[in-house]
Amino acid sequence: KAAVTNAPRPNAEFMLGVIGRFDWFDTIVIGDECQRAKPDPMPYQIAMERLGLLPHECMVVEDSPSGAQAGVDSGAWTVGILTSQPPAVLSKVGCKLLIRDYTDPRFLQVLKGETAQVA
Repeated sequence: KAAVTNAPRPNAEFMLGVIGRFDWFDTIVIGDECQRAKPDPMPYQIAMERLGLLPHECMVVEDSPSGAQAGVDSGAWTVGILTSQPPAVLSKVGCKLLIRDYTDPRFLQVLKGETAQVA
């Protein structure tokens, strides 16, 4: 698992620590530490390389248009989480599934490798 963010490293590490997920991730990729940050797919490509995964083996969950665009352009299956954007904005950049939160049954189906109604 990778955390890929455009937040500065101290902010990202602090927030992951606060929610008890700092050690949950195998790697953290910071946009400013990459040659190109989101919306370029490079941060996701770096995460995939570090994890030894191909794009079709990855899922990206994003709440911003620039992050979602980066996920889509990286070739990963991209989920838009509707915390701060209207559905049309994340659909337009190519998200395959839109969810309101992580308890959405369709999201849980996809995580289990099951077919979900994504439209």
